[in-house]
Amino acid sequence: MTDPSTEMRSRYLVAGALWCLTALALKPFYPYVDFAAFYSTAIDKILAGSPLEIYSFVARPPDTGLAIPLSYPPFYFFYLAPLYALGKSIGLADFHLQSGMSFGQSWMLLATLPFDLLLCRQVLRLAERVRGPMTEPYRLYFFVLVLLSPLLWLSSVRFHHSEAMMLALILLAIEQGENGRAGRAGLLWAVALSIKATAAVPALVYFGWGLGRERRKTSLITAAIAVGVVALEFLPYLVWRWEQVWYAIVGFEGVRPVGGYVLWKLAAFPDALPGLSNPAILIGAAVIGLVLARRPGSSFLAAGGAYGLVLSQAILLLLAKAVFVWYGLALGMFCYIAFQSGERRRSALPAAALSVTFLLWLIQSGPWSAAAVNTGVLIRSASWVALLSAIAVVAIHGMASWRRTRPVAIGERIADPV
Repeated sequence: MTDPSTEMRSRYLVAGALWCLTALALKPFYPYVDFAAFYSTAIDKILAGSPLEIYSFVARPPDTGLAIPLSYPPFYFFYLAPLYALGKSIGLADFHLQSGMSFGQSWMLLATLPFDLLLCRQVLRLAERVRGPMTEPYRLYFFVLVLLSPLLWLSSVRFHHSEAMMLALILLAIEQGENGRAGRAGLLWAVALSIKATAAVPALVYFGWGLGRERRKTSLITAAIAVGVVALEFLPYLVWRWEQVWYAIVGFEGVRPVGGYVLWKLAAFPDALPGLSNPAILIGAAVIGLVLARRPGSSFLAAGGAYGLVLSQAILLLLAKAVFVWYGLALGMFCYIAFQSGERRRSALPAAALSVTFLLWLIQSGPWSAAAVNTGVLIRSASWVALLSAIAVVAIHGMASWRRTRPVAIGERIADPV
């Protein structure tokens, strides 16, 4: 007789395997410019023995003098380099293609697909910490729902961006913090920050909460490890390639045009105002963290942290100078955790979060627009702002009305879906 737990686990494995196989089969038809122009060039420099030169090049799109640099921390490209080199050794040579078919870019999904599955697992586990363990088959339905999120597909497969990897590590870091493992949490935060700079937004919420009296020592250890590891990673670039790194990480934002369907398209804002968007986003995240810091206890989730993460991402997307469709992945995943519907011990499908995921994709789909503003852009921008404002209001209400429902205690086991 088959063990029911073994049978359920096999269903999770089958769902994950089918998703990965579909991604690998379809990706060759969807090469994308970011991997072709930026990621592969940076990896080529690493493999050529010039790792300090990954910020030395820029891309210049047609009909514009804009010099677009590589704007990621270096860790991600070192992580991809071994698989890239293996792909070249077996004859793949189409990593740089921006159109047509690229089996090389499909090959590179092997480095990131495991993190997509890990992200879905972590969303499920933290959702259960917030609301309590789910019963099967609702648990499997939840996992598959997150796995089939349009934003996960677009971010990780269609456009081959690193948001899913970053988010998986952030949620792992939060889980380790909930389990009282400050050192592991610090290392995971460091790697997340080393993959994409936007990890700073949830980090400010989390470490702002950590300033609370009952958890300062533990949070200080976690923060010190995270900051120390990231600083060591950037140190060679800051010493020997300061100007390149400054332009890539900071300077380009000053000349980057307002792009996407964003708040700044709705009115004739002063030109300087969008340039203040990044400081405003970081300040907003820090303020959310300080609000959470006033709450007692050693659990970030029990303090309403999931709502805080949702609110911080809504602020990021509202105020960002330029927004692409994959930017919404973090908001969608945090919504799955915070907006879980259902009873304490059992959950129905989180319809509200699914609706948010679909609408985020629908509004931001289509070509990225720069300076041109027409009726269609205004309608989409207004819809985007209205949706994000509604999410922010719900998140604020959630934070304000949050009561200390018991999250899963330290040491209490949550079943692993895979």
